[in-house]
Amino acid sequence: MRKTLIISIIFLLSISCLYSKDYHIKGKINSLRAMKIYIQDFYGKENLFFDSAKVSFSGGFEFILNDNNKPGLYRLRTGENFSLDFIFNRTDVSFETDYSAPVSAMEFINSPNNDSYYYYLRMLANFRKKIELLLPLIEKYPQNDGFYPKIIKQVESLKNEFVGYIDSVQKSKTDNFVKKLILYDRSYVLQPAFTKIFDKEGLKQSFFDNIDFTNTTILYSETYANIIISYLSLFNDPSLGRTKQIAVFKQTCDELLKRTAHSEVLYQFTVEFLINGFKQIHYNEVVDYVVLNNQVDNNCVNSAKKSELNTQIAQLKQTAIGSAAPAVVFTNFENEKLPLYSIKSDLTLIVFWASWCPHCKMDIPELAS
Repeated sequence: MRKTLIISIIFLLSISCLYSKDYHIKGKINSLRAMKIYIQDFYGKENLFFDSAKVSFSGGFEFILNDNNKPGLYRLRTGENFSLDFIFNRTDVSFETDYSAPVSAMEFINSPNNDSYYYYLRMLANFRKKIELLLPLIEKYPQNDGFYPKIIKQVESLKNEFVGYIDSVQKSKTDNFVKKLILYDRSYVLQPAFTKIFDKEGLKQSFFDNIDFTNTTILYSETYANIIISYLSLFNDPSLGRTKQIAVFKQTCDELLKRTAHSEVLYQFTVEFLINGFKQIHYNEVVDYVVLNNQVDNNCVNSAKKSELNTQIAQLKQTAIGSAAPAVVFTNFENEKLPLYSIKSDLTLIVFWASWCPHCKMDIPELAS
């Protein structure tokens, strides 16, 4: 029986390997001086290296992907100063470009998805370049001068041209990864450029108009993470003060979690992204709010990610404002064990410090006094 089982497993593995197709990613980057090039996949803002290839004298290299690699955006990188992206859709990809101008010089061979994507990237770069030159004029040029309306008119013209292109993509009958990227980009690309001169409240209301929250493939690019960041930035207002700003951020978190509630994968990603993002900018009150008000247990089906996220949430709940402190046990100067809850006082201040920490040496005497 055992022998039969082993043979069956080997047979199934051989069948799966037989039907797993290889896809060749061939590139040539003229004037590239690196010895190796690395390939990364995306999951939100995370870039994970999973392979490397030698670079020839002429700048050529090749990677082999297979059906285990998810369709989405991939990044090639030689170091911190050089990278380029391409779309993998389980077909071969072949291209040539130049190290000094990877986007403008890019040429793909028989890859319509990547041709469309790079056409969009060039248009986007041109749009951003012109907008970045015009915005300082809008901010500093006298509004009562006759030239000012011409600046506004030019900005509106650029916006209409860019939006017109996106609208044409939306109306097209194709339904591929590039189309999703472009439509999702509309919200966060326009937001930074136009909130100072157009209706900010209108942007808030229409921000999610082109976003399909059932589409999880968008996670295999930076786009969805950029959408979250851009949406939150619409509500960032330094004039509010910290307390009011925290209240506003809590409302935006509610909106994001409500929007993603019907997609287990997007909901899980959003919870994790909000927790880690607000931790980085030291808005711990918002972190606590997300930790205490999420529905990860009910919404997530990805067991590995869910387990990791639940562990993080459980740890954060222990230190959330209003939660009971963990049952910490200390050792006193007499080398006796001192449980935290054996200290009978209305308030207990716990200071974690180290002898090598210069700030601790300054702060502790001050606290003691």
